[in-house]
Amino acid sequence: MDDSLHILNGATRLPLPPDQNWLAALRWEIAPTQSKSELRRRATQEGATHFLATSFSESELLACWVQVPKSEKKAPISAALAVAHQLSDDCYAVFELQSDVYWFVANCKGQLSVLSDKVGNKESMLAAVTFFLSMNKSTHKWHVIAPVGFFEDREADPTPLIDFTLSSSVNKLYNIPSMSLRRPVQRYSLIALAMVGVIVGTHIYQGWKEDKALQIAKLQLKENIQAQKTVLPPWPSLPDAPAIIQGNGEYLIPLSVAGWMLESKTYTRQSDIALIYRRTGNASVADFRRRAQELFGKHQVDFNIPGGADQATVTLPISVLAGSGQQKLIGLTEAMLILTTFAQRQNAQLQLDPQPNTRLIDGENITLPWREVRFTLILPISPDIYIDSLPMPGLRIARIRTVREGVRLSYTLEGTLYANP
Repeated sequence: MDDSLHILNGATRLPLPPDQNWLAALRWEIAPTQSKSELRRRATQEGATHFLATSFSESELLACWVQVPKSEKKAPISAALAVAHQLSDDCYAVFELQSDVYWFVANCKGQLSVLSDKVGNKESMLAAVTFFLSMNKSTHKWHVIAPVGFFEDREADPTPLIDFTLSSSVNKLYNIPSMSLRRPVQRYSLIALAMVGVIVGTHIYQGWKEDKALQIAKLQLKENIQAQKTVLPPWPSLPDAPAIIQGNGEYLIPLSVAGWMLESKTYTRQSDIALIYRRTGNASVADFRRRAQELFGKHQVDFNIPGGADQATVTLPISVLAGSGQQKLIGLTEAMLILTTFAQRQNAQLQLDPQPNTRLIDGENITLPWREVRFTLILPISPDIYIDSLPMPGLRIARIRTVREGVRLSYTLEGTLYANP
């Protein structure tokens, strides 16, 4: 990949349009509407400078965040949202960015798919499209956009990316807003600054001493700020996989409540459990609220009112889990091999997304002494069955999402695999 494409903390700056800052390959999350503050907190913890949350459904939002260097003056724009809103409701598109570098973006039922917005070579994009289609089998007629000859087994519309970048309104509609973060100043930085003030104030009349004192204070301040930029490893403070799987089972969740059927359950680490139920037959919102309070206590129950009044969301608190304290990691290749082998043996679907080994701190890229691989693992049966099979070092689950598909349930585990380089 040459310099016409810029890699920015995992995101890719597209070459078109040249006068704007279109970012692809962003990290997307779907969460209940009431989780916006939690997502923003996570973005802050990860050092993000820009955060975007937009409506995904009546009870869910779609969010992303990114770190942008201080030197970048152009406002970041979500390329995926900008293009997806110009695609048909059921459409997937692959655009060539340069030789053997492609970008995959997709709509499903009129919404941007979080399984898309990927950048890579032809082989990886074909794999991403295959994974996307395997998760959306209910849609039988897709509009396909791709360069001529990209797909050998299907016809595709060869519309180029530039045709989707011409709208003058795109720049404002899909900006990723700045978080206006005010980074915390550590105590030692304040002390160093105070030292500068005291020294300058005390020796203002002694010019030759002033310069010397300032030089010493500035050197100390620089050393303290450099120490502040040291990145602590995140995995020891996070619960391990078995603890998260146990936490996911903290409540007994019925598939039906007063005639409303469970549609999905989302367990988010150190946050909450969000249950979404769908109305059937003549069931009423009053019946659901009454029965839900009998089952779960007086926890938050929300309905899509105004709206269809056919969807209910129950938010349940969860126990705060202690960090594993585990420090030791294994090599990146071995870690991915173990997780891939597990997925193959369980007939599960696995998607791995290696992250760059740098992090932006105060406008500087700091090289991390470890590697991170974000993963999505879709299991055909409850993860409880595998609780003794997933204690591998460095595996940290951030979210478990259970979705009802007809009479079956699918289980999606999302998180990060930490490993040695």
